[in-house]
Amino acid sequence: GKQTSRARVVIKVTAVDAVEEALSSGSITKVTDAELLDAALATITDNQHLLLDAKAKLFNLNTDGTAKSDGSSLTGIDWNPSHDASLLVSTYGMNTPVLTTNSANGGYFAYEKEIGIIGEQGSRYMVLGGNPMRNYRWDSTLLNEQMHRFMENSLSWLTGHDNLKSAPLQVVIAHMDDSYYFKDETAVRAWLDQRYPGQISYNAADTCDDVALSVCLDAEPNLLLISQHMNAMTDPAIVASAVKTAMEQGIPVLYMHLDGGMTALGNALFPLFGVTYYWDNYWKKLKLSGFDVRSSLSGIPADVRSIQTMLNHFKARDYAIDWSACVNEDCSAVTGLVYEFQQGADVVRAMMDVLDASKTNLFAKDGFRLQKLLALLGDSYRQD
Repeated sequence: GKQTSRARVVIKVTAVDAVEEALSSGSITKVTDAELLDAALATITDNQHLLLDAKAKLFNLNTDGTAKSDGSSLTGIDWNPSHDASLLVSTYGMNTPVLTTNSANGGYFAYEKEIGIIGEQGSRYMVLGGNPMRNYRWDSTLLNEQMHRFMENSLSWLTGHDNLKSAPLQVVIAHMDDSYYFKDETAVRAWLDQRYPGQISYNAADTCDDVALSVCLDAEPNLLLISQHMNAMTDPAIVASAVKTAMEQGIPVLYMHLDGGMTALGNALFPLFGVTYYWDNYWKKLKLSGFDVRSSLSGIPADVRSIQTMLNHFKARDYAIDWSACVNEDCSAVTGLVYEFQQGADVVRAMMDVLDASKTNLFAKDGFRLQKLLALLGDSYRQD
């Protein structure tokens, strides 16, 4: 009996060691696909509670995730980011979504997609797929008071200052557009002045862009607000380097996306945040209506759930797909294909496409545990 017990322990440790060696080396030579599957599924489960305390702060919840009895918790957020926004994908285990679409304009299908992500990597950061301050300037009905308060709580969490309305704050605002449809320079400053009259100071428009950004950040501001807007002479690598250095020095960042696509600057900044671009909202018209984070507070993001569903099927080896339902190359009528496989596969592909586009040497970086496991699993399956 004792010998059997010892044997089981050895097998368990060996499996763990094999996975860790594969993660370190990027090689599948000493690990099985079953071990990689188990490790990937465990990673998904283990990271459900990431930054839970931060979410409680952002939504003014009790520490156990329940709403406060005085009615001050943010459990009904409305934000229509308009068609000029993008949907995002967090890097599971490194950051976490805090705002997720749950409705759509014009009768469009209400996909559940991430549009607000937070993380801590050297400093705290938040990435929004749109600019609520611009939306408010264009049409005040595009967000409710709870969304305004969420933004206030966001600035408080990012900076670590509990009451910004009584403590002066220095903010650097960089790479904001100010064209007709995207009056971000104007809108951001107007919102700060309205919500924090006389308390927040900031630079003049365009004075902290491009090579000037690093100089502005040398003054160690309390917060950097930035988007992906590019000037005629913008070098994305220079800007991204300045932001990376600032984050390493502990300067928090609030990134608010410009328009629905990606610029070269956005492509340079997103890897710093561990965020993936997913969809242009022009085609989906998604929004938040009465959004209540409590139902997903410690849950798994929808996109990661789709990966989990796919992996569970791989583990069970129970895919039974009837390809006869395909019409030429259209297999949308195949039962279970979209929800049981395709959605998860598309999320993985989007993750890997971004890593490829940014020339990320995945196995040379810390973190990215789930992404590494998925890449290794793909390698393992390709052997057959």
